[in-house]
Amino acid sequence: MSDLISRCELFNKLAPVQTLGEAYGIIQEMETVDAVTVRCKDCKYFDSGTDEDGKLFFKCLGWVYGGTSEDDFCSHGERKDGDGSD
Repeated sequence: MSDLISRCELFNKLAPVQTLGEAYGIIQEMETVDAVTVRCKDCKYFDSGTDEDGKLFFKCLGWVYGGTSEDDFCSHGERKDGDGSD
């Protein structure tokens, strides 16, 4: 998985930098952000079906969504296997 860093913090730290070497050192020392994306298709809350007209719909946490894709994601996502990593 890729390391994620705060863009705002990066801009603030790089503002006084004079050389590429300094910038590289600052970036290497920055803390990473703990972020996980779970796509709907991999989420334990995701379910799908078709309505009486044969149109596909998705269900999540008791809500029914039209126009949602299996590649969407939200803040409630948890992997079906409980892993949580991408």
